[in-house]
Amino acid sequence: MAKKTAKGKSPKVTKPKSSAPKAEPPALVPGTVLRKLDRKGKPRCECTVEAEGYRYKGTVYTSLSGAAAAAAKDLSLSGKSFNGYVFWGLTKPGRATALDRLEHLWNRYSSAALGLLKGVEKAAALERVKQHQAQMKAVAG
Repeated sequence: MAKKTAKGKSPKVTKPKSSAPKAEPPALVPGTVLRKLDRKGKPRCECTVEAEGYRYKGTVYTSLSGAAAAAAKDLSLSGKSFNGYVFWGLTKPGRATALDRLEHLWNRYSSAALGLLKGVEKAAALERVKQHQAQMKAVAG
């Protein structure tokens, strides 16, 4: 049996933290000008990196996301929050690689498919999912 706390409740289980290093955002040098471009390549708005933060239309924001939110409001973009690095085009949203994205989608699909099956069908489908995962890992090298 699990140990009980002083109040008689089971302690909360915490997930182990991932040991994988998180990707560092790109270092921005003061004086760098970030531009949001339209489809034709014309600048829609720009932000300047400073030692104190990010200057957009004369106001210094402490975060790139704050400057992005102000710019988005001026551009009449809908949304409540913006990832500054994605907004200004410094990174692309999503997973690190196409293979990571494919694996993520496969896991979602296979979980949903297995949830619909019962009994013998489920066991056979689970075995096929394991085979597909092994094939994906072999392709990844």
